[in-house]
Amino acid sequence: MIGSVLCRIGIVCIGGLIAGCGADYDDDPGAIPDAGVGQCALTIAVSPQYPTAFDEVIAEVQLSGNTVGFVSYQWAVTHDALPVDFVALNADVSRISFIADGDGVYRMAVSAVVDGVPCLDGSETINVAQPGAATMGYRLRLIPHHTANDSSLPEVPAQEIVRTVPIGVDYALGTVALREGVRVRGSLTGEDGASIVAQVRIRPSAQPQGALRDVATDSSGKFEVWLTEGLYDVLVVPQQANRASRWFRGVVAGYNAAWQLQLSAQKILSGMVLGPDGAPLAGAEVSARQEQTPAAIAVTGDDGRFAVPVYGDEVWGLSVVPSSIHSLPQLRATAIVFDSAEDNAWSDVTVRYAERWSSDVYTVSARAIDRTSESLAGVRATWVAREGGSDAGIVAFADGSEVALSAFVRTSALSGVDGGFPEIVLPGMDYDVVLVPPVPADDAEDGPNGAFDDGAVTVQRVSVFADTDAVELVLRAPSTLRGVVTVGAGEPVAGALVTALPQGLWAQAGRAGASATSDEDGKYSLAMAPLGSYELLVDGRLAGVRPSGLGAHRLSVTAPAAGQIKNVAALILPPTVQLSGRVILPGAAGGAAGVTVLASCADCAASDQPLAEAVTDISGDFVLSVPFDSALPNR
Repeated sequence: MIGSVLCRIGIVCIGGLIAGCGADYDDDPGAIPDAGVGQCALTIAVSPQYPTAFDEVIAEVQLSGNTVGFVSYQWAVTHDALPVDFVALNADVSRISFIADGDGVYRMAVSAVVDGVPCLDGSETINVAQPGAATMGYRLRLIPHHTANDSSLPEVPAQEIVRTVPIGVDYALGTVALREGVRVRGSLTGEDGASIVAQVRIRPSAQPQGALRDVATDSSGKFEVWLTEGLYDVLVVPQQANRASRWFRGVVAGYNAAWQLQLSAQKILSGMVLGPDGAPLAGAEVSARQEQTPAAIAVTGDDGRFAVPVYGDEVWGLSVVPSSIHSLPQLRATAIVFDSAEDNAWSDVTVRYAERWSSDVYTVSARAIDRTSESLAGVRATWVAREGGSDAGIVAFADGSEVALSAFVRTSALSGVDGGFPEIVLPGMDYDVVLVPPVPADDAEDGPNGAFDDGAVTVQRVSVFADTDAVELVLRAPSTLRGVVTVGAGEPVAGALVTALPQGLWAQAGRAGASATSDEDGKYSLAMAPLGSYELLVDGRLAGVRPSGLGAHRLSVTAPAAGQIKNVAALILPPTVQLSGRVILPGAAGGAAGVTVLASCADCAASDQPLAEAVTDISGDFVLSVPFDSALPNR
């Protein structure tokens, strides 16, 4: 009886049917055209379109093309890569049904042979959710890999889409079609209408911390770029050294958009740098910067004078880097708002060091030793001034307004064969001294996780308020962090790579990181820089982790003191779901290979933090392993 045949994957359910699908006959009415591979194709229609768990799903094959003859069909239905029972609903098995007995992704495939000649296979994927399932949104950022292989295709810009999916189940996103974007043609001129050659950097206005896309103008100041429609902030960085960089905000990209960007008349910030004794300071680098713009830099002459181009209608910063012969700190101001229409307000600026720097400068000699007080050669010591307050100097404008400047010092030296460092002259301040142990002669690590026999990366606090030749900089023993990687209710995870990412001063050392792989009990041990600030990262998506299907976990920690052991909280790997799809480009055949797909939470406060990344394969297919719901930050 039709409908009583039970079929499983790998079993051919054959029904007989003489099919004539748009056959093209010759003059001989008895002639049957040669049906080669690809002259017929299969598609699958599914009902209901959006099934829920335990619904009956009906799938029907549709045969198209230039075929005639006896047709046999073969079906396969899978859920989580496992076969699903189905029932044939008619004699030729062109129509089947199955029960979706759980949520997730179901895949159907059908093949057909017409008089012994195969057709192009058909396939269909459906998503099944629990009735009334909660949902969440994921933001996908797609970044195409541009090549010059096909100049007939437009340059497709990076773009974002948001997809809402049921929580906690795998989901097939289907085809993700990248939008072609709009061609933006731009020109750049100065206030006099003359062309400006520059680098143009573009980012969406809605993403002030987003990545900038670069394009260069030609010699006539013209440029062309493909963008998705929307508002953009545009940074112009002129090639001419005497021109300041400039932001244009909220520029509209639309169909046939033409950006005519004109640099308005800039201000010239000019004046003099005075030392702590009130005398002009020669050889100092003075730079002015607006937000992320490259700084315009001028070097003071013997008269201490400088001149740098700026635009006064935005928040900008000022820095002064003195010549090393003066033994003075750098001066910085990060948020100056000064927009005077009076030209003389910009041309009569005085940057003055505080008087205390005349005497508050000291000569320091130091020696590197290990924890047994033995001298150490080849240790790099970097002196970094702690917060120097806002009394290091001032910048005074012609209208009488002043802005306080803070002090900053950073200098490095290498210890000699006797462990001694070259004598240095430092402003009187508190310092963090970052000590990096010498690299062994064979460039191999002597101890576990980057710890060397001579000691670990060490940060030592030193106060410099007097001349001294007795500063001992001690490389301390490493400290130890221990923990366990788990999943669910405490099940240990073996083979997980735990990486300690140094933060702050320790990140600047270059060799303060560590890594270890969890054992069969999920345990790991890391040798760390004592008292160092770290972020522990464990990623269950990496090869070797058991069980699979897990996400990543981050934990901020502080290492214990030298020689001490600290047990940290369990690193609990969150469960993940698989989001799969295929990316296609406009006007291109097949899928788009090499497209980077970044997933972030569209419903979270920290929505810009990437949760997963994938790159499309040669067919344009991708699979993202993303955490969900409670595994996400601030949800």
